Amino acid sequence: MEALRAFLVCTKCDKILDDLVNSWDLLDSNESNPSVVEAFAKSVSVNYQCYLPGMVTYFNPMLSSIYDSQRIIAVAFFAELISHHNCLDQTALELLLNSMLGRLVDASHVVRRLAIRGLGSIGKLDVENMDTLEWFGVYKYSNTVLSAMLGGMDDKDDINGDIALESMRGLCRVLEDMDHSYVEGSLINIILRVRSSFEKERPEIRAAAFNLFGVISRFSSGDVADSFQEQLHNNLVTILVHLNDEDKAVVKACKNALRSVGPLLGSETVKNMFQKHLIDTSLLFYAEFIADLSKNLATDFVDRMPMYIATCVAYFKSAWPVIKGNAAMFAGYLLASFPVELHSTVTNQSVFGALTLLLKDPSPEVRIKAAEAISSLHSY
Repeated sequence: MEALRAFLVCTKCDKILDDLVNSWDLLDSNESNPSVVEAFAKSVSVNYQCYLPGMVTYFNPMLSSIYDSQRIIAVAFFAELISHHNCLDQTALELLLNSMLGRLVDASHVVRRLAIRGLGSIGKLDVENMDTLEWFGVYKYSNTVLSAMLGGMDDKDDINGDIALESMRGLCRVLEDMDHSYVEGSLINIILRVRSSFEKERPEIRAAAFNLFGVISRFSSGDVADSFQEQLHNNLVTILVHLNDEDKAVVKACKNALRSVGPLLGSETVKNMFQKHLIDTSLLFYAEFIADLSKNLATDFVDRMPMYIATCVAYFKSAWPVIKGNAAMFAGYLLASFPVELHSTVTNQSVFGALTLLLKDPSPEVRIKAAEAISSLHSY
């Protein structure tokens, strides 16, 4: 650390020193080293671009080092450079992308995570200012990058979910500007991968999953429109019960997702509710919102009501009391809004039995919401 600081002083790289003024202490932690290297790479890219070709040449052999720490530093440096492509020529940029692809099978999960981050930086590229050859040089990697992100979501050794989180965040950036033709064939596969992250214990992963679900809605036109709408309805209850998640970032992600997919549901009333009430900076009165929404769902999607209710009942086994309570309340409002003449189409006894069991739940919050749900079912 002292050697690097002394080197920067001797070489009069004052701007790098200024940019790293709050980062020196982080060098004592192996987990924080990548963030320091990224800050260093960013500063060089902005202030000392003439040094980059030589630095890329120097770091490149480290990608094959037998030492994890050296590979981590090299990949962190290259990953950050990709998002500053304007200071590199096309050949150098493609070298960096190929380097990231080569590290996806690295033995170190930190290296794999950083490689995913670098590939996700394609979404930050200034496409409007790239000429045709540059654009082709980057976007010929689109399918490969997309596959890498999906693979990262299923990394078997990703115990803490760091790689899955990086993959979903990267997909959000990449998909915002990617052409429909690259995604349509993988759309349903992406949705199925994302669904598995909706119930993850880490709130950051849940938030990233819901954000990604909203982002992929822009690819729902054309041949995949009907399939996406079906998947949307299959996951609607999940998003709605997490709309009152205990984590604020998850709540915000669910709001964003519902605003994005609202126009695709097939109901102007429901779409308008999402646009009007699901504002990031506004407090949502969840119970009142779900009560009103249930009435509109019963009117516009009566044929899907049994599925909505069955999904709510499945959440009665959630590990989170707040989600379990949300599901109980939602099920009650859905049942109360269901047309009387169609009551026989719902397996009432199993639903009522499940709600009754929740009255014995250890959580007072769950018991209260279950009691409220049951009290609204006087018409049955």
